[in-house]
Amino acid sequence: MRKILSIVCLLFFFVINILAQDQTIEGNLITSGDINVGNNVPNKWGIGAKIHLRGTTLSNDPIWIAKYTPKQETTDLRINVGDGYSVEDRLVIGTTEWNTAIFQEWFVVRMDGNVGIGTAQPTSTLDVNGRIKSSSLDVSQLIRAKEVKIQIPDWSDFVFAPDYNLPSLTEVEQHIKEKQHLPDIPSEKEVKENGIDLGVMQAKLLQKIEELTLYVIEQDKKIVELQQKLDELKKD
Repeated sequence: MRKILSIVCLLFFFVINILAQDQTIEGNLITSGDINVGNNVPNKWGIGAKIHLRGTTLSNDPIWIAKYTPKQETTDLRINVGDGYSVEDRLVIGTTEWNTAIFQEWFVVRMDGNVGIGTAQPTSTLDVNGRIKSSSLDVSQLIRAKEVKIQIPDWSDFVFAPDYNLPSLTEVEQHIKEKQHLPDIPSEKEVKENGIDLGVMQAKLLQKIEELTLYVIEQDKKIVELQQKLDELKKD
């Protein structure tokens, strides 16, 4: 009986020792219940136990998921992709098409912080590119919002300053004949090549509206003056 108890105790401690160590799962993990990784450590901030994802030996970049606690009652889910060596390391969210088994990329976060929708390597803070097409889906990449706030350093009310040099309509006409676009407004070629800064363009369009308002006021004064002269001629 003592031998049996000794064997049972040895097996128990052996299993506990295995469970206490880091585990490596090769292949698929299938479970019908919860999976708990690590233990809650009392009175400690920082990173918790990590789930490491392995791949091929062609890249040893660390890929892991972990819970991070910076302070009390504050929690992050941290997903680490890469080691900062290459900005082209990416977090990619997508779909594997059922009929072709092709992985279709929808959402990309590059390791320099750039985010892309419809583009594999975003080169701006946020790149949204055209239309995504696959064998079974055709998705327009639109940015839809009920409210958008853009902060820019300058606005166009300088047009109403007393010392503003309002170009004459003759000068505007000459510029249009030579350039085929309004002064201070980018050309069609520039827009196609570089796009537009939405905030800056709104300011430029307002500048043109304010200039147009000044032209209308000036024309209205001339019309009133001419009407007065016409009324005087009628009296004579």
